[in-house]
Amino acid sequence: MREPDFIDQLRHELVKLGCPAKQVRRLVREVAEHREDLKQAGMAEGLSEAEAESRANSRLGNPVDLANDLMVTVRHS
Repeated sequence: MREPDFIDQLRHELVKLGCPAKQVRRLVREVAEHREDLKQAGMAEGLSEAEAESRANSRLGNPVDLANDLMVTVRHS
């Protein structure tokens, strides 16, 4: 069975935590762009696309933890 996508997990957690839809879209977009930058950097270092994506996800951490951290920011803004 395929592992759930990091960004899909992040989106799901943000919604579950009650993040407003507009902010979910913004936060998910920003994290997706950052993940893509990390992935491209890995590929530039010679990693395969799958390896680079895996490393990018690892660097971003657990999507549930990231969603919780992002919600702290949302609540304080």
